[in-house]
Amino acid sequence: MQDFKSIFIQKTQGLTIFPRRFGIKEGKTHLYGPPKSGKTSLALHFAKNFKYPIYIDYQDPRNNIESLSQELLKFFLEKKLDLLIIDNYVPKFNLPNIKNIILITPSPATYIQNNFHSKQILPLSFEEYISVNKEQIPLNQLLNTFIKTGNLPELITTPEYQKISRIQEITQLIFKDDLPILYALLSYQSHTFSTNQLYIQLKKHIKISKDKLYALISDLELQGFLTLINDKKQNNKTLYFYNFALPYALSPSPNFQAIFENMVFLELKSQNPHETIFKENNSFILQNSRFYALAFPNPSLLEKIAKNFPSSIIIAINQAEYKNLQILDFISFALREF
Repeated sequence: MQDFKSIFIQKTQGLTIFPRRFGIKEGKTHLYGPPKSGKTSLALHFAKNFKYPIYIDYQDPRNNIESLSQELLKFFLEKKLDLLIIDNYVPKFNLPNIKNIILITPSPATYIQNNFHSKQILPLSFEEYISVNKEQIPLNQLLNTFIKTGNLPELITTPEYQKISRIQEITQLIFKDDLPILYALLSYQSHTFSTNQLYIQLKKHIKISKDKLYALISDLELQGFLTLINDKKQNNKTLYFYNFALPYALSPSPNFQAIFENMVFLELKSQNPHETIFKENNSFILQNSRFYALAFPNPSLLEKIAKNFPSSIIIAINQAEYKNLQILDFISFALREF
C-alpha cells in the first residue's frame, strides 16, 4: 500500500510558492500548461488547506493502477480523503465522488469531464516575478535578470551559475531526440512561421517525418509551449515561446529584439487573457489599440509610426519622447503604471 502521507510530505518539503494573480477555488479543477510553469506547485500549495490531501503522479513508476484505485476507495469510505491531486492525469480508473479534485495535464484534454473548471497555467509575468523580491533589488536590475533567465518560477531560487544549465535540462527532458527541431524553431522567434517552412529547412539536415513534425508543433501549441498568432490582413502566423529567454540558453546568437518582442507579447497576453491578439504591420493589435515592441526604437521608424499610426503605444526598454507618440518603458507597461 502506498504511503500517501509520506509522498505528500516529500513533495511539499521545501516547496516555494510564488505569488500569482490567481488561485484555485474549491471544487473540481483541471490545470494544464507547458512544463515548469507552476501547475503542480499551485495545486500542492492549495492542498495545505486540507486535512487529508492525496497526491498521485501517474508517471511515478512505483504506481500500480489497480491497487491505487482500491486504496483510494478505502480512504474515501473511511472519510480520509478530502482533496485528490492527480499529476500527469489520464483516465485509468473512475475518480472518487468527492468535492475537491485537481487534475493536471500538459495540454487541454477532451477526456476531462465537463464538471471540471479548466485553467491554463503559464509562467510568471514580470509583476509576479518582482513580487518575490525580498532584498529590494532595483527594478532595472530585476528586469535585466528577467530578460536573461526568463519567467520560469523555479529559476528564481536557482543559483545564478545553474540557471542556464537548468533551462537546458528542462528542454532536454521535454524534447529528448527532437532537440534539433527546437533549435531550428528558435530562429523563428517573433518571426513569420509555418510548419511546412520548418519541414523544408529541417529535411536538408536530418531525417524527419512530415506527419510527426506537424503533430509535434500542434502538441506544443496546445500545451502553450509556443503560440502562433494570426496576422490581421495577411495569411501569416508569428511564433512566440512561453519562455522568451530560451535563446540565451540554447542559441549561439540570441536576437535581443526578437526576445524583447516575445516578452512584450507574453505581458499583453497575461494582462488580457480573454482577448485575441493579432499582428499587423509588425505591431500587436488588441481590440482598438496598436502596440509596438521596440527595444531601442530609432527615429526613422518612429517617424513612420507617427505618420501612419499616431495613436500607437510603443513599448521600449527605456521611456522616451517623440512627437505625440506614447513611448513606455517596459517596467511601467508591465506594472500597468500608465
